[in-house]
Amino acid sequence: DYIINLELTGLGDMVWFDGKNSNYTQNNKSISKIIEIVGEENLTNVHTPFSDSYVFRNKGLDSTCIGILPKHDINSHNTWHLCHSLNDTFDKCSEKDMSNFVQVLLEIIQGKKKEINTTEV
Repeated sequence: DYIINLELTGLGDMVWFDGKNSNYTQNNKSISKIIEIVGEENLTNVHTPFSDSYVFRNKGLDSTCIGILPKHDINSHNTWHLCHSLNDTFDKCSEKDMSNFVQVLLEIIQGKKKEINTTEV
């Protein structure tokens, strides 16, 4: 039905999607599903560097690129300069941030927000 392309920086607490790119359309099933699961208030719409989603959309495929960035970097994208460079090393990643992002991905794949059980057993 759609493609969710990941562009991972390895750290950050803000989930973003590439809705400001030139070939992105609002009737995108992929982002509609992500918004439904994650909630619009938990997503940041950004313009990204060139990604595979751009190529997929040019081929007529429904695709959205998502990832995480630190709140302070959501508009300047300084963290992205690490990606695909010699400075792109594992020690710059955050295990906590990546674990949180994996949880978001699982929710998207499973098609539902994880229910938190507040009932004591």
